[in-house]
Amino acid sequence: MKALVKYGKDENDIELREIPEPIPQVNEVKVKVEATGICGTDLYGYSAVKPPVVLGHETAGIVVEIGKEVEGIKIGDRVTTETTAYICGKCKYCQNKEYNLCTHRKGLGSAVDGAFARYFVIRKESIRHIPSH
Repeated sequence: MKALVKYGKDENDIELREIPEPIPQVNEVKVKVEATGICGTDLYGYSAVKPPVVLGHETAGIVVEIGKEVEGIKIGDRVTTETTAYICGKCKYCQNKEYNLCTHRKGLGSAVDGAFARYFVIRKESIRHIPSH
């Protein structure tokens, strides 16, 4: 699939590349991107961006696949996400479900492949349902 990849630290180090379609792990959800926004982070980057990485973290889409340990989310659900793609699950912040403060946090589109592609995967805890009304 095609994806917009940040391949270096210079703000112009971005190109459209062909990459493999992601496969969700047991606790992840695969989302087909329906809409995504461009943020200053995508344009100018921050020190948190770890190339090479697919950019994009402001997104909405449709669930197309779920890992076998995912509950409360089904194929066809309309969703958006938090930007936290990975956490340690052990620190005091994770224990309090303050995932954005985890010292081992990895962000969608900065340290983990993001939503400037047809599909992306993210941990189930980051999924937020979009109402149909």
